[in-house]
Amino acid sequence: MIEAAVKNLSPEKTESIRSWYEQVRPIIVDAWSQRDRARSRMGYRIIR
Repeated sequence: MIEAAVKNLSPEKTESIRSWYEQVRPIIVDAWSQRDRARSRMGYRIIR
């Protein structure tokens, strides 16, 4: 889906989106992993 949308854009726009995505992705991944860690800790507490 994203690939098709990117193909329709101009190369400059594609490049700017890609660089933005590269910057944002680690932040999102980090936030998700922290949330998962918190959730698993909570589940662990409930189980014990």
